[in-house]
Amino acid sequence: MLRPGVIVGLIGTALAYAAGITGSGLLGSRLASFVGLLEVVFASLLAWVLLGEGLTLLQLVGGALILGGIAAVRADETAPASPAAPSSVLVSAAEVGPRD
Repeated sequence: MLRPGVIVGLIGTALAYAAGITGSGLLGSRLASFVGLLEVVFASLLAWVLLGEGLTLLQLVGGALILGGIAAVRADETAPASPAAPSSVLVSAAEVGPRD
């Protein structure tokens, strides 16, 4: 039989850490950093639901701003890339070839 410390170590630490790394790889670093902010939102919601703690207007606005930021980052990642302007294209002398 496994000891409680081993169970907490395997599930609560190792499994959660591996899932976090895998999720960051799937989401990309920019979106994953914003999704990480959801921890605060969920902690506030669980405190409200489970413990009956009230949420202030400032906390609700903060949670809405976090959700809006995640939506904006996600929308920016799914938007098609705009073509590069001609002045931003750099060509080396080796790619052009010898001059006649």
